[in-house]
Amino acid sequence: MLNSIRHLNEWEDIGIDCFCKTDGKLWPIRICAMKKDKKAIEQSKRRLLRKAGRKQEKEAAAETFELNEYIVLATSLDYGTDKIFELYRARWQIEMVFHRLKFLFGFGEVPSKKPESVKAWFFGKLFLAALCEAIVKDSHFSPVEKTGKP
Repeated sequence: MLNSIRHLNEWEDIGIDCFCKTDGKLWPIRICAMKKDKKAIEQSKRRLLRKAGRKQEKEAAAETFELNEYIVLATSLDYGTDKIFELYRARWQIEMVFHRLKFLFGFGEVPSKKPESVKAWFFGKLFLAALCEAIVKDSHFSPVEKTGKP
């Protein structure tokens, strides 16, 4: 597959139609690939080198370094490549919100197994997160008045 995407320039994309065999049945899928910008490529390389620098990680292969220059997605959606990447970017933003919520509000560990308790806990945390987000976005919420004096 790497040979199929090596020719891509920055912000250029490609869609490759293929099939996936599951339970004896062929399913159509598309592999969509796009080359990252130079800044993203450098970040990926630094991350790989940092991982390889740890003693428990082995050094990444040359192909891994090269593949890290691309965003590669597999999808069964019947959309154009541009739309697939647009949906992926939107999905990634949602993932980042959940990551932030888990970090800031401890969403990762549920204190109970009862469905009612879990729902109450989750909605309480979600309400707290929405309240904090509203307070941060509200420019009028400040201990200093508009005159600049406390």
